[in-house]
Amino acid sequence: MKMPTVNEDVNVNRSDSVSSSVKYRAHSTLQNASVGQRVQVQQIISTPVFEARLQSMGFVPGVPINVVSKHRKSMIVEVLRSRLSLSAEAASAITVRVS
Repeated sequence: MKMPTVNEDVNVNRSDSVSSSVKYRAHSTLQNASVGQRVQVQQIISTPVFEARLQSMGFVPGVPINVVSKHRKSMIVEVLRSRLSLSAEAASAITVRVS
C-alpha cells in the first residue's frame, strides 16, 4: 500500500456502520520539518499529561516554530523566542503546517 504524502487526500475504507468511506488529509509532524523551515503548530497527539507538558513549553496551536537543527534522535527548535531540544518522539507528537 502506498503511504500518503503530506497534505495528500486519502480515501479510507471502513467496515463499521458509521461510514463506508472516509476522506481525511494526512498531516505532517514537526519531526518531518527541515532545518531552517518555519512551521505552525496544529495540534498535539499524545497522552493528556505529555500534551500538557508540551503546551507548557509553548507548543500550542498557531504558534510559529523555527527548526534550528536536527540530529538522529533529537532536534532543536525555536519557539516563543526560546530554543528547546526535543526528542524525535516528542517532535512526532506535534502536527504542523508550513507557514
